[in-house]
Amino acid sequence: MPGTIPRVSIVADSAEATGLKWAAPASGSTFSGANVYKDPAQAISNATWTNVTWNQETFDTDAFHDNSTNNSRFTIPSGKNGYYLITACLQFLSNPNGFRASVIRKNASDYAKINWVTANSGDSTILVGSTTVSCVATDYIEVQVYQNSGGNLNINYGASESSFTITYLGA
Repeated sequence: MPGTIPRVSIVADSAEATGLKWAAPASGSTFSGANVYKDPAQAISNATWTNVTWNQETFDTDAFHDNSTNNSRFTIPSGKNGYYLITACLQFLSNPNGFRASVIRKNASDYAKINWVTANSGDSTILVGSTTVSCVATDYIEVQVYQNSGGNLNINYGASESSFTITYLGA
C-alpha cells in the first residue's frame, strides 16, 4: 500500500559487519504468565509460616498453575527458562494485634521477603510486593505468610483482595 511504512527492528546478526541488521519483528504475542486468586478465604494459623493456596485463575498462558494439584505454586514450564517478575498482594482481615509478613519462595527456600508490617487497627492489613527471579523449567515459586494476632486470621478472598502473578520477562 502506498505510503505505508514497514515495521522493522534492529536485531543481532553476527554475519553482518556491524553485528546488527534490520529485520521484520516476530509476529504474535510474546506475553507469558499467570494470575491467580483465592475463593474462599484461607485461615492462617497464629505464629506459623503458611503457603498461600490459590484456586482461581484470571489467566494462565502456559500452564504455570493448577487449581487443584500443588495449587500454592507456579511451576516453570519447559522452554521458559529465564527471568520472571513475581508479584503478590495479600489482604488480612482486620485485627489490631501483632504483625503480618510475607515471603516469596523458590523451590521451598526463601528468596525474597516482601513485607513485614505491624497490623492495622480497625482496617485490613495489606501486603504487596514484587521481585525478579531467575528460573529454569520445573522450578516453582510460592508465597508464604505469617501472622501473630493470637489466633487464626483469614486472608481475604477475591481477585481484588489477594492475588499472585508471574510474568515471564525473557531469557
